[in-house]
Amino acid sequence: MKKVAIVLISILLLCLLCACNPNEPTHTTHTVKFDSQGGSAVESQTIMEGNPVKRPQTPTREGYFLNGWYTSSATSKDTEWHFDTDRVTKDMTLYAGWTVETSQEATSSLVFVKEGNAFTVTDMTGEETVLVIPAEHDGLPVTKIQGAYGTGAFARKAITSVTIPDSIEEIGQNSFNNCSALTTVSISTTSHLKKIGNNAFSGNSSLKEIYLPVAMTDLGDSVFNNCGAIERFIVADGNTAYSSPNGHLVEKDTNTLIRGANNSEIPDGVEIIASAAFRKSAITKLEIPNSVQSIANYVIQDSAVEEIIYRGTEQDWQAIEKAKLWNMGKTDVSVKFEPRQEEITKMYITIYGNKLEVTLENNSSVKALVELLKQGDITYTADDYGGFEKVGSIGYSLPTNNSQITTEAGDVILYQGSQICIMVGSNSWSYTRIGKINGYTVSQLKNLVGTGKGSTEVTLSLK
Repeated sequence: MKKVAIVLISILLLCLLCACNPNEPTHTTHTVKFDSQGGSAVESQTIMEGNPVKRPQTPTREGYFLNGWYTSSATSKDTEWHFDTDRVTKDMTLYAGWTVETSQEATSSLVFVKEGNAFTVTDMTGEETVLVIPAEHDGLPVTKIQGAYGTGAFARKAITSVTIPDSIEEIGQNSFNNCSALTTVSISTTSHLKKIGNNAFSGNSSLKEIYLPVAMTDLGDSVFNNCGAIERFIVADGNTAYSSPNGHLVEKDTNTLIRGANNSEIPDGVEIIASAAFRKSAITKLEIPNSVQSIANYVIQDSAVEEIIYRGTEQDWQAIEKAKLWNMGKTDVSVKFEPRQEEITKMYITIYGNKLEVTLENNSSVKALVELLKQGDITYTADDYGGFEKVGSIGYSLPTNNSQITTEAGDVILYQGSQICIMVGSNSWSYTRIGKINGYTVSQLKNLVGTGKGSTEVTLSLK
């Protein structure tokens, strides 16, 4: 009986030890991000694999109602996320799908002209300030906005907002030209809008943002000229013609910044700054990357820009092709040369004479480590632990970006801010990922780092 009791106690203790083992694998977690596509911000969620996403608080967007969340920015029934039944299997982004509020009655004084089997809105006879264009008129779709003979259908009107139905495929030239009181243009994520003509929104000095849907592929000249209040353009992720990095409007094929928003930083990769791109802009500083090859006329005319920061050398700046009137009205603007520091994406681990390349993560821990390595190599002593890592203290304390992760062989991990772990196996814990050693099998990696050989010197370097 005594022996049975001892055995039972031993089993119980073993179970307790196993339960407390910090190295025992746990379930994988994934990050779910929410792109509100022009609505208010929504916080990301960390979800255990196989679990549902918690329905977030509904974002707000003036002139729209939310009709669901989708796995693609091109929202459809096929991509809708079902919070009750769908489960998370990987890191992902859910996109808000919006519909223009249809509770508003169509503006009664609109003038329509029939063209084939559809109608075009050409004018309004009243003085309404809230403009609601219907999707249908007399049983046929309304597909176009265009004034007679190319004039602006609503140019110079005192309208403050306009609702564009999904049926509209084209907004013709000058349609809303010099509507200085216009603050809101409501276009939904399911809009069929493909084309906006020349000067259609030029002179809209109160307009703060505008959404361009997936279908949009044809913008005319000077569509948003003198729109100095625009804080950001929002281009649907699936759009093939345009993008909106940093809120600016960029043509993809030519890498041309068509119109700048009120953000001082032009993104890397832009090669051409189009005519009047920042005309009337409220920004006081403009940062231009060294990817820019040409600058057109009137770029900063009538703007508040006082200083240009060029992310290259003076020689590079002189090599840019600049139109004669690129800085018209601002010829005294100062230009400072602040070359962007080359981003370091690799480091090297030397152990047992083997030099292993590490592809670095982008976080504050890595940046701090890189700054240390710029001053010189770091050599420390590492030892085996648990059969799944080679670990040692580097003698410096780094900022952490810990999250619950399950490691793989080749992961380079920061533990407790000062210890570097070279992983040769799997472990789940609260770590900061520094980078990844690629190109080796598990057995090859174990041999290279000397798993089971005990203590050894390890050197971290940038070269």
